[in-house]
Amino acid sequence: MNGKITVRPPRASAIVLIVMGILFLAFGVVLVDAAEGEARPLVMMFGILWAVVCIGFVVYGFSILSRGKAPALAVIDVESAPEGGNRAEGADFEVKLRKLERLRKEQLISEEEYRRKRTEIMAEKW
Repeated sequence: MNGKITVRPPRASAIVLIVMGILFLAFGVVLVDAAEGEARPLVMMFGILWAVVCIGFVVYGFSILSRGKAPALAVIDVESAPEGGNRAEGADFEVKLRKLERLRKEQLISEEEYRRKRTEIMAEKW
């Protein structure tokens, strides 16, 4: 099966984005209001930038909710395994045979059990 998988954030992330944008905007307003003296013009410029970013978060969050789905974070290409199965299955097949051979050499299974199980493994699709 060839295709693509699209990874999207959940809708709840848009709600979190909106709430955090509003909270950060309120924090910025309090910060700008608290500034006094010579620092006030600099804080005002920072406050404007802060407000633009926070409003951007809120607008982006609402746009995600209104569209019904968030934009894709990633698109992953999926390719099917080549004919004859994948390497993991072949490696598993080899592991089974090697383990069976080791059991026979260590005399943990009889020759008859070894032949029967080997025939069983060889009959599997690999």
